[in-house]
Amino acid sequence: MIEYHSDTDMLYIRLAEGTSVESEEIEPGIVLDFDQEGRPIGIEVEDASQRIDSSLLKVLLYV
Repeated sequence: MIEYHSDTDMLYIRLAEGTSVESEEIEPGIVLDFDQEGRPIGIEVEDASQRIDSSLLKVLLYV
């Protein structure tokens, strides 16, 4: 599942179901979320409109 939040300009890519118990910023503005087993369950992209083509973000708003 991919979600874009225009109010915060944040894109979230859910890789697996679960609850995030730990996060790691792997580069400025890119955060990986991990479950209790240490498996990656999500990727957060901050300032998404500056990193991702705006036409893709517009599509994600209406999906």
